[in-house]
Amino acid sequence: ADLTQLNEHIIQQMQSGIIVVDANGHIHRMNRAADTMLQLPTVDTPPTLSHISPRLAEQVQQWQRGLPAEPALIPVNNRELVARITPLSTQRDGCIIIYLEDSAALAQQAQQMKLASLGRLTASIAHEIRNPLGAISHAGQLLAESPRLNDADQRLGEIIRTHAGRVNTIIENVLQLGRGKPANSRTIHLKSWLEAMVSEFREIADNQNITILTEITPADMEIVFDPDQLHQVMWNLWQNSIHASPDRPEIKLHGATAPDNGTPFLEISDNGPGIEPGLEQQVFEPFFTTENKGTGLGLYIVRELCSTNQAHIYHRPAADGGACFHIDFRKAG
Repeated sequence: ADLTQLNEHIIQQMQSGIIVVDANGHIHRMNRAADTMLQLPTVDTPPTLSHISPRLAEQVQQWQRGLPAEPALIPVNNRELVARITPLSTQRDGCIIIYLEDSAALAQQAQQMKLASLGRLTASIAHEIRNPLGAISHAGQLLAESPRLNDADQRLGEIIRTHAGRVNTIIENVLQLGRGKPANSRTIHLKSWLEAMVSEFREIADNQNITILTEITPADMEIVFDPDQLHQVMWNLWQNSIHASPDRPEIKLHGATAPDNGTPFLEISDNGPGIEPGLEQQVFEPFFTTENKGTGLGLYIVRELCSTNQAHIYHRPAADGGACFHIDFRKAG
C-alpha cells in the first residue's frame, strides 16, 4: 500500500501531464498537470479520450494501428500541447500512457539552453580572439609610425586599426548580452550617420557591385541608440543582404516616422529571395541558420542589441519579394 501511495504521489507531482487510457480510449488515471493543461471540468466519471480531445484520440488510434506517431501538437484553447504515446505493455491493444508537455514551456527551456550555450561559447572564445587581435592592432600602430609608407599604404593601415578596434567592440557587445549591461545610447542624426556608414561599407564590402539607396524623411530625423551597436546592427543586416543577392545586391534604406505616434523607424530591404514563410520569428533565435557556413548568431545579436537600446526589430516581406527588416527606434528628446 505504501508503494502504491508513493507511486501516486510521484505521478501527481510531475510537471508533465500523465494520462493512462485503455484500448477503448477510456481514461483510467490522470494527474493534476494533465487536468490543468486540458482545463477539464470536475466530473465524477472520468471521460473518454475522444471527449476531452478528439485530436489526441485520433493520434492514439493511429498509434494502435501501427502507423508512425511522432510527438503531435494538440491545440487546447490558446495553447498547444506536445503529446507522446508509450505502451504499458508490449502489446498495442493494452493500456497506454500519454505524456503531455506545454509546447511554449518546451520552447522556453530550449531557448534557455541555447542562451547558456551562447554564454559559455562567448566567454571561452573571447580570450582566444583577443590575443591575435591585440597583435594585429599593435602591428597596425607600429606600421603607422613608419616614415616609408605612401598615402595608399597609410590608408590600408588605418583600415586595419579601425576594424581591429571594431572586432574588439563586437566581442564586448556579445559578452554584454550575457552581462546585461546598459547600452551607451545617445542621440544620432540618422541621415548623416547612415551616409557615413554607407561610404565606409562600400569601401570594404565583400561585393563591390552593391547598390545602397537611402531615403530618410524628414532629413533631420533623430534616434536614440548606441552608435557602436547601431553600426553592428547595420553591418550584420547589410552583409546578410549581400549574401542573399550575390550577383548585384541592392539595399534600400527607408527611414520615416510613424504617422500615428511619430515613432522613428528604418526599413532595410534587399532584392534577394526573401525569408521563407513561417521562419520570420525563427531567424532571430540563437544558432538558427539556413546556411551551411552560418553561425546563426547574426540576427539574434541584432535583435538583442535593438532590445538593449529600447528598439524593436521584426521582419516582413519586401514589396518586390526580398527581405525587409523594420526597426522602430526610441524617439530623441
